[in-house]
Amino acid sequence: MITNQWNADEENVICVDPKEGWKLAELFQVKLVNEDVRATYIIRTFSMKHLKLKKKKSQSAERVVLQFHYTNCSDHGTPEHPLPILSFVRQSAAVNPIGAGPIIVHSSARVGRTGTYISGLPASLLSDKTIGSNLAACTLDTTTTTMTMNSIGSQEDLWLLLDQFHLVTNLLVQDFHLSSAVKNCSVHINRNAALLSVESASVYLTPQRGVEGSENIYATWLQGYPKLRVYRYSASA
Repeated sequence: MITNQWNADEENVICVDPKEGWKLAELFQVKLVNEDVRATYIIRTFSMKHLKLKKKKSQSAERVVLQFHYTNCSDHGTPEHPLPILSFVRQSAAVNPIGAGPIIVHSSARVGRTGTYISGLPASLLSDKTIGSNLAACTLDTTTTTMTMNSIGSQEDLWLLLDQFHLVTNLLVQDFHLSSAVKNCSVHINRNAALLSVESASVYLTPQRGVEGSENIYATWLQGYPKLRVYRYSASA
């Protein structure tokens, strides 16, 4: 699942409290067994029972379902960096063993983030059967584009998307990206002129009155395991 729990004031996801035990969802009973919260996604383990399915001797009455919930992409925005998404795709695909059931992918808008997940799958997983299923899903999604905001509805939209992709992948760092690091008061303490912190990831402090550059310690936030901003890498002496 690739969606935030909340979008503005609307709740996109109804969470199951482990203390509540079994909950009824149409023909299924669902229980949250475990929840592992990480920096950009949550791994939930559910136990499920089908109330109408006849139990066979060789089959268990319960099934365990793993849910990978990506939480670092807004409904009408883009992630700050592609690496967390690629890590999410690969890790979620890796836990699905050969012969297991299909991976069900969905977001709140049905088109963009679902396609992003499919396109990020490792090539080794894209067998003929998988590709056929994915194409069928994409074909179904195209019938809903008129009902979906911000989707690709024409060839012009596609070319616009490609142009923006090329702009992002060919981005050159400009002076305003490094405005704090290239100040006169900062140049002499930068350890390496080729390794400077950009403004969007800089670590800021409360400035000291009359001391230029005291609000910036010339370090960069790095993503941690359970949180987005945990480690700091200092580029200064």
